[in-house]
Amino acid sequence: MPPDPTPPLPGSIRLLTWMSLFLILMILILSLLDFGLLSCFINPIAAVLNMIYHLTVLLATHFRPAKAAAFTVTAISLGFLLSLTWLSAFLVMVFVALKGGAACDLFGLDIQFSNTVISTQRIQLLFTMLEFAIMVDLSIRSTLKRRKRHENTITY
Repeated sequence: MPPDPTPPLPGSIRLLTWMSLFLILMILILSLLDFGLLSCFINPIAAVLNMIYHLTVLLATHFRPAKAAAFTVTAISLGFLLSLTWLSAFLVMVFVALKGGAACDLFGLDIQFSNTVISTQRIQLLFTMLEFAIMVDLSIRSTLKRRKRHENTITY
């Protein structure tokens, strides 16, 4: 049986996945500079979970291209949940940034920030919002691709 010439993932979804993995790595590195304090430890946790998600989908799609694991209901639902996680991380980061400069009292926690990481925190804020947008776009594209595949398999 000849191999299937069409890739299991469309080019746009594959590109968004690799862009997301790159951004996740950058967010993880930047959040480790302030030990994840700006996002109240949401960014490092979300980055690790998102990395596991992307690698699992890529590996499952690579080994079972006919199933196209990126378009399962579970994968799409997890994509939307992860995008909500990034949105919550962004909102927490904005709240913490607005509450204080060098120190912030957040729900009884006294969070101290070093002045050297202010610029990296701004970059982290930008990357977190970009990651949210990429995850929403990726999940919507996967949903549309799943619907299109489902419509093509229905026989009347």
